[in-house]
Amino acid sequence: MTDDERWTAIKTHLAAGDSAEDKTERDRHHLNAGCYLFEIKRELDKRRLLAGDRSVLESWGAFGGDTWVEFESLVDKSGIGDRAYKLMARYVADVIQKRSEGRSAIVCGPEDPFSDAATIITKEP
Repeated sequence: MTDDERWTAIKTHLAAGDSAEDKTERDRHHLNAGCYLFEIKRELDKRRLLAGDRSVLESWGAFGGDTWVEFESLVDKSGIGDRAYKLMARYVADVIQKRSEGRSAIVCGPEDPFSDAATIITKEP
């Protein structure tokens, strides 16, 4: 899935979630939007690593480094603003809670984007 397709999916899920009357349906759409945002950030990190930039690993392991500036620029262009971070945080919290309970969580791509969740969340800054 391309980044453009991810942004389209995010906006589609936000619109569907915002207009949903049922809380469960609204939450599902918002979690999916958070998942796609998570994937975009993770792809930025992967691209930097593939280009030989190891600084991505220096501060937060598999999910960090200086790609936050680039991610913020993409979020600003998308028009969803600070909401992006809330959606991502909610997605991360949902995945951690469900995994700790032995339940499956939302996966928005072909691979599990959260296979390295323990590293992402527990790594000390």
